[in-house]
Amino acid sequence: MALQLGALRDALLDAGASEAKAALAAEELAGYENRFDGLERRLDQVEHKVDGLRGEMNRGFGELRGDVDARFVAFNGEMNERFAGINERFAGLTGEMNERFAGASGETNTRFAALIGEMNARFAEQGGRLVRMEWMMGTLIVLVLGVLGRLLFIH
Repeated sequence: MALQLGALRDALLDAGASEAKAALAAEELAGYENRFDGLERRLDQVEHKVDGLRGEMNRGFGELRGDVDARFVAFNGEMNERFAGINERFAGLTGEMNERFAGASGETNTRFAALIGEMNARFAEQGGRLVRMEWMMGTLIVLVLGVLGRLLFIH
């Protein structure tokens, strides 16, 4: 742009400015041009630094993302293991409860059969008397309630 500054000096002279004023104006403008060139170089340096920082941030975020992903995968695996253990424990408890209820059910059926046999024998003895019938119905109700109570409170 030094040629343009010379051209500026010549244009100012042609416009009627004195030699000193034209030279001073061209020199002053050249100083601004140097300052602008310096600012452009600094701006290029700042852009370069920003690009470097951007690259470092992208690498840092990539590492962070990888670390978070790895931790999440590990956490997910641990939770799956824990839930599998819980499922196994529930399956064991369910099997144990089924066995207990099956045993209680067989025992209850045996007891009911014995009670029914006893009640049939008593009804036959009494010849269908109403008083005995009421007593037996009450006994049956009590026994059924007792058996149901036992079934409900079995450990």
